[in-house]
Amino acid sequence: LHQKYAAKAVTLARKQGGVYVKAAQQIASLQGGSGGGGVPPAYTTALAELTDRAAPQDLRLFEAMIAEELCVPGWTVDAPSGSGLAAVRCPAIAAASLSQVHRASAEDGRELALKLQFPWLAEQVPTDFAVFKMVAGQMQPGGFDVSWLVDDLQKHVTSELDFLTEARHAGEAAAAL
Repeated sequence: LHQKYAAKAVTLARKQGGVYVKAAQQIASLQGGSGGGGVPPAYTTALAELTDRAAPQDLRLFEAMIAEELCVPGWTVDAPSGSGLAAVRCPAIAAASLSQVHRASAEDGRELALKLQFPWLAEQVPTDFAVFKMVAGQMQPGGFDVSWLVDDLQKHVTSELDFLTEARHAGEAAAAL
């Protein structure tokens, strides 16, 4: 029974993406300390496949967001000039639950890694957390309050989506080298 519903949980997380994948990753990470009385192993095993096999999205899905962020109306993959980018290469070199990374070239010739947050997350994340909080408030498996898991996940996802702080930290790390 657990294997059947674990497979359904993987399908749901893949379909919904974003926060659902992050939640699945969090559940999969509980395997070490969950023991027999925690999360059934069928779930941690099935959800573990979501920890390192994210599918990249078509770069064209990011065009409007890139145009807005770089203040270059009409920016496209085929015509990136005027944005500071000479080229953005496909396919993505890495993809995760909330973003993906492409090789890019700056107009001044520097090679770059361009990390792109999935554009639909700005609208999807708050709604997903509202649903998670509602469900967590109604579920108490084994009599345990699991709402702290949702709060913890929200804190980490919010941090992970803060690319400006990440860029500052990367700059500090580069300066320290």
